[in-house]
Amino acid sequence: MSTDTSFNSSEEPHISQHIQSLQELHREEMESVIGALAHITNLSPEQIKPHVDSMLKQLVKENVEQRPFHETATASEWVKAFREWAANHHHNAPPLSEYALSRESIYEDDLL
Repeated sequence: MSTDTSFNSSEEPHISQHIQSLQELHREEMESVIGALAHITNLSPEQIKPHVDSMLKQLVKENVEQRPFHETATASEWVKAFREWAANHHHNAPPLSEYALSRESIYEDDLL
């Protein structure tokens, strides 16, 4: 019985990669769960497998969604987030004065 699953290409890539790696690492456990459910329900493993795959996908997705962005983001997601952040700033702001950029203005409180 195979536990390989092809998930939607519209899913986030890191979620489907995570699911595939879990299935590879825990192939025996997955087959055991599917076998036990098939025995309990009197259904074939082929009928049980889509339900187990769907549950695994939901559990992994919930786990990933609970983790912070910096732990789960891919390089392209970082680039997209940075560009969105940069685009939200006003581009017509006046430039800072020479004094505002000077060392004296940065450490002004130390001089008091």
